[in-house]
Amino acid sequence: MPETGETEVILQGPGKYGDNPVQTHTNTPVIQEPGFFSGKLPVSVQSPWESYAVVDFVDGLGHFSFNSPYSFNIESDVVQLPTGSQITVVNASSGGFEVQNSSDYLSGNGKLTIDKVPATATRIELKLKRIKTVAPKQDILVNNPLGISGTKENPVPFDFTPVRLVEPDYVGVQEEQKTIESETGVLVIPITSNFKFKLGNSSPEYGFSYYNNGVKTQIPIENISTNATAIGSDSSLHYYQPGNCNLNIQGIEDTTTRVDILSKKLSIPVISTFESTDITKVSLTAKGEIEDIGEGSLSEKGFVISSVNSIPAIGQPNTTKVTVEGGSDVGTIQAVIETLTPGTSYHIRLYVITSLGTAYANNITTQTGEQGTNPPDVDTIVYDSTDKIEGIINADGGSPITKYGFVTSAENNDPEIGDTNVVERRVTGTINEIPHSFIYPISPKAFADDTTYYYKAFAENNAGIVYGGVSNLKPKKQMMVKLQL
Repeated sequence: MPETGETEVILQGPGKYGDNPVQTHTNTPVIQEPGFFSGKLPVSVQSPWESYAVVDFVDGLGHFSFNSPYSFNIESDVVQLPTGSQITVVNASSGGFEVQNSSDYLSGNGKLTIDKVPATATRIELKLKRIKTVAPKQDILVNNPLGISGTKENPVPFDFTPVRLVEPDYVGVQEEQKTIESETGVLVIPITSNFKFKLGNSSPEYGFSYYNNGVKTQIPIENISTNATAIGSDSSLHYYQPGNCNLNIQGIEDTTTRVDILSKKLSIPVISTFESTDITKVSLTAKGEIEDIGEGSLSEKGFVISSVNSIPAIGQPNTTKVTVEGGSDVGTIQAVIETLTPGTSYHIRLYVITSLGTAYANNITTQTGEQGTNPPDVDTIVYDSTDKIEGIINADGGSPITKYGFVTSAENNDPEIGDTNVVERRVTGTINEIPHSFIYPISPKAFADDTTYYYKAFAENNAGIVYGGVSNLKPKKQMMVKLQL
């Protein structure tokens, strides 16, 4: 009777039963060996092979064919999955790998015989022991994929591959190649770069590959080095200065035929100096913008100013560095620069210092107020319910007006340039004579209906900036009347 389940027994014919007709019978279970697998199973070899195939098995026996870029041994732990199985793996008697020294199997095409695969198997994963052999000297093709525009004769680099091979052979406009001789497993590649660069891309080893018997594998970062001048103290980033240098690749084997390399242009700060304001005889406010600090970490920011050096830089004689403390790494930056000389032209540049070095923005030139000049005289005209706000410059203070207009705010009842929730609305146009009247139109885009705005006229020359009195307005919603004739 079976060990489990129910069995119905039908007794035929008249029978005699005792007082206790129930009898119990216990079957001894029979333990059967599991069967062997028949069908298709995925078989793979662990890194650095990355070989894979779907193999046909019949009664647990199959043949795994693949191209091995390396020579190898088969050790006792060759079967990694399924665990605990009795699977055997040997070199195939027919079509197997070439044998050397009885137990070493040479790189190339061949197959392994896999036997005793259990019926419960879902996949097989193998681990082979790699045998490394190095040739004293051999020719290696170095391939440098390019991210470029332009033409074959005049390639223009994008952010990728700022590194160039020295005296390469171009293959189209997508890569450059050069055959270089390795020696005892080391390949020395002469390279050059006009830009600060880093190795790889998302990681330093990304894009670096060996080709062994046509099989591509990634080069580990410990096998990659260069004598280029490093940037910063963190050597794991692999950031380097431009120039000529060598790129060294270790781990070249006798089966290696090609090596791929990759580099990327380092992202540098994007900054600009855009104006100087609040100019007086002895001071001004310098303003600039940090859009992006690049791939380095920011350590210092500020402005350099000089009346002597037309392109001021840190450390120059007659140049002053004004450091800006705090604030965010990106955004608008400004600094009040004092103790200047009246009536003097100054050159100003924004700078930032990151772990990649010092970067400078564009240079602007401004002049402090002349000795004996005064700030302008300006008035705000009281709003008269028209479609404009008005102001008047009564005097220029003996120095040309550099900018003028209005400041407005729906929240600040005494607005000035630089205050929170204040909009500077400049007026353009040549001032031909003083007094000079000027206006700013009221439009729905600039002023919301039924909202009270406070405004002041202002004018600035190189002796300073002056504001008129505060006035206010409340634009009414325009109503359109359609007349039908």
